[in-house]
Amino acid sequence: MKGKGTVMNRSADVTWVVCVVIALNTLQAGAMDADAVAILRQSAQNYERINSVQFSAAIKTTYEPRTNGAREFEDAMVFTYAKGKQRSEVQLTDRATKERLHCLSIFDGGRYQFFDENTGELKLSNSTWMPNMSMHYNPLEMPYMFLSKTGPPVSFMELRASTTWSAVFPHAAYLGSEVVNGVRCEKLRVPSLALPTGKASWTVFFAPELNYYPIRAVAAMDKGDVLSLIEVRSHEVFSSDGVRIVIPTDILITEYPTENPSVVPEEAQLLVDRGSIKLNTEFDDDLFTVAASRAEWVYDVDAGTSLHVGGKTGSIAQESPHRWRAVGAACLIAAVVAVAGIVAWRWWKRRNA
Repeated sequence: MKGKGTVMNRSADVTWVVCVVIALNTLQAGAMDADAVAILRQSAQNYERINSVQFSAAIKTTYEPRTNGAREFEDAMVFTYAKGKQRSEVQLTDRATKERLHCLSIFDGGRYQFFDENTGELKLSNSTWMPNMSMHYNPLEMPYMFLSKTGPPVSFMELRASTTWSAVFPHAAYLGSEVVNGVRCEKLRVPSLALPTGKASWTVFFAPELNYYPIRAVAAMDKGDVLSLIEVRSHEVFSSDGVRIVIPTDILITEYPTENPSVVPEEAQLLVDRGSIKLNTEFDDDLFTVAASRAEWVYDVDAGTSLHVGGKTGSIAQESPHRWRAVGAACLIAAVVAVAGIVAWRWWKRRNA
């Protein structure tokens, strides 16, 4: 009987623990703002309905705009996504040397490929070793900066994942309605998940008539200083299987520094070529690979080895003097510098300097 009683007691303890867990989960779910969660769920569906997409875009970046010292750069990108594969081809100007750079970043569904046309270097990895696959401002990603948990923008593939959105649900708060440029919007406050708690937050404006697409996002320190403004100024609406899908075609990103509010150090305009947009069509699989014959050096980032296409092999550290230029002085650093004004990127840069 004693043993039987012990079993019964243990069973009761387990039942009690289960009840406590269920109660805690219920309280947590109840603590969520139902209106905010409903808006976020609706907004997430826009990209979930995209099976494939391709477009070309111009990225015009101006440092210290509206001053005599203004510096302008115009870059270009062609972005393609299809069935879990992604390709981003970028032509940009090195901010230091003014050299024109041509980079290609691909995820073929299992492996990441990064190719620098200028140096002939091809890097391969089976892990997510690139902070951001797009290497630059991506018009599909930038309106959703408020979802970033690590600093760089959330990738298009991550935007299609439900876990990316559910991470925000407990933190979002509904703030009411407001008209933005003649469009009625529902306004949410989303604390920045990329910064320490209580440092900054996003105020995001979702347009119900556009399937709750975010047409404005403002990043600000909790003490009130505005840091960044992202505005979708024009868009295209497509119909696919009776479903409306929004693609932004003109986005303006403005940085407001806390150090000197009278100076705007950076503006970037993202202009998608409307005629280049292809939605939910078929793309050849060859588009999502880089032929090794195009490269002078091929690096296996995971194994730490390299292959000279001419036949020489060895350790990555012993090889090409340009080894990290493709990721460093070329595409990646140019991308980080280009969006340094976004509040999360500022902190990410400091942590990774």
